[in-house]
Amino acid sequence: MRTHYPAEGVLADQPKPVPALPRPRSALAARPTLSVLCAMAAEPRTVREIRALARTLGEFREMPDPVLDDLLLVVSEFVSNAVQHSGSSTVTVKLVFGVGSLSVAVRDTGRWVPPRPVDEAAESGRGTRLCRGLPCVLAAGRHHPARGGTVAWAQLSTSSPTAA
Repeated sequence: MRTHYPAEGVLADQPKPVPALPRPRSALAARPTLSVLCAMAAEPRTVREIRALARTLGEFREMPDPVLDDLLLVVSEFVSNAVQHSGSSTVTVKLVFGVGSLSVAVRDTGRWVPPRPVDEAAESGRGTRLCRGLPCVLAAGRHHPARGGTVAWAQLSTSSPTAA
């Protein structure tokens, strides 16, 4: 026995296309804040997947290439550190795209491991320090919530840096 719903077929009877509203290109002031929260397993593939998400969102927001490059480097570094060094089972990433700036926060629930002194001969160990020096990064740091884990964060300008 088939149940009939009163609204069934209403849209099929009147196929009127809804006109799309014009969207001004590069009018960031007209766009609302976009906030995305994503939690994933702390596995090596997560770095690639979160970077792909950040790229898609940055392109959707029509970010200039230098800003997008800095965003991808920051996201890669913070997620990679959480995956490799925290011992956490999950990594949570929050990206907030606002007008003129965007923020990145990567949280793990693992144990805090103080950074090693930078060994100039080593192949790794400079990523977070390099992120702080990127042209679009306004501020970056980390803190340790009372409930455990570490939050690495950065605030980036969405304006392309000018050439000196």
